[in-house]
Amino acid sequence: MNITHIEHQLEHQVKVPTPNYMDISLMYGNESGRNADVYSLADVDLLFANIELDIYIDLGVVNIILIVLYSAIFIVGLLGNIFVIVAIIKFKSLRTLTNYFLLNLTVGDILVILVCIPVTLGSTVYKKWIYGQVLCN
Repeated sequence: MNITHIEHQLEHQVKVPTPNYMDISLMYGNESGRNADVYSLADVDLLFANIELDIYIDLGVVNIILIVLYSAIFIVGLLGNIFVIVAIIKFKSLRTLTNYFLLNLTVGDILVILVCIPVTLGSTVYKKWIYGQVLCN
């Protein structure tokens, strides 16, 4: 066996940690001190294919309708609020105290649209929580 043959064999192998219920991640090397088994790339693809079936989107009729409605609300809400901001900034006659309060509400509404609508849609459509521990708390 020459060195190029050994390098070729190593390119087609990936170290994957011993399966753990809470930790399903690839491990490149064994720096963490855990036992690792060597699997071929086809095994790793199969492992992640099974995970994808459990995590990703359930594309039923109800979820497709939700995606369309949430997308329309997202686009209309974002554009409408941006138009309000542009109108208040562009036209000097609209710079009144009442409109400054409306401007403040518009900025808050944009933040709600950008943060809450995608997370709410994702948590409704996806089968499992995908946003990590930080957003779970």
